[in-house]
Amino acid sequence: SVITAPPGAEAVAATLTVTGGSDRGFLTAFPCSGTIPVASNVNWQPGETVAGAVFVPVAADGTFCVFTNSPVDVIVDITGVFNATNSLRFTPVSPTRMVDTRVGTGGWRGHLGVGQTIEIGAAPDAAVAVTGTITQVNPGVDGYLTGTTCGQPAGATSSVNGARGSVMANSLTVGLSPGGNLCINSLAAAHTLFDTTGWWIGP
Repeated sequence: SVITAPPGAEAVAATLTVTGGSDRGFLTAFPCSGTIPVASNVNWQPGETVAGAVFVPVAADGTFCVFTNSPVDVIVDITGVFNATNSLRFTPVSPTRMVDTRVGTGGWRGHLGVGQTIEIGAAPDAAVAVTGTITQVNPGVDGYLTGTTCGQPAGATSSVNGARGSVMANSLTVGLSPGGNLCINSLAAAHTLFDTTGWWIGP
C-alpha cells in the first residue's frame, strides 16, 4: 500500500496496526522509492490485532509504502512529522514509569473505564512531544489504548491493541499539551502503564 505523508515531511512517526489476518505474517514500512527491507515492523498470528510503532523515511514524491507478506487489514496512524525546518531535539532518559494504574503511580489507581481518558505528566514543562512505552494490561474485552495530545479527540486511532486478558506494549511518539502532559484514552476497561524514554524540546 502507498501512503501519502503530510506535506513537507521527510520522515514520519506512525503506529501501524494489523487486524483480520487469517494467516501469520509480517509488515514492513519503507520509502516507496526504495527496495522492500528484509525486516519487519509488526508480526502477527492468525486472528490477532497487533500494533507497532515506526519511524520511516518519506520518498521524494511524499509517500511511504507498507508491505505485508500475507493478506491483512492495515491501519496507519501518523503521530509525528520530521523535516529540515523542524528545530526540535530529542533528549533520551532512562525509562521512567509515569503511570501504573495497578499500584497508583501517577495518581491513578484501578482499571480505566470504558471510554475513560486520564491526563498524566509525561515530560518536563518545556517538552512539546514525548517518546515512551504504552502498555495495556488485562483488558476485560479485546480493546486498545490511545495516547494523544490533551484536548485532541482520540478518534478511531490506537496506540496499543490487545486481546482480552493480555498484556501488550508499544512505543509511542506524540505531541504533548502545555505542561508536558499526555492524555490516554481506553476503549475497554484495562490497567494502563506509560514509561517515558525521552522527550522533544525546541532550541
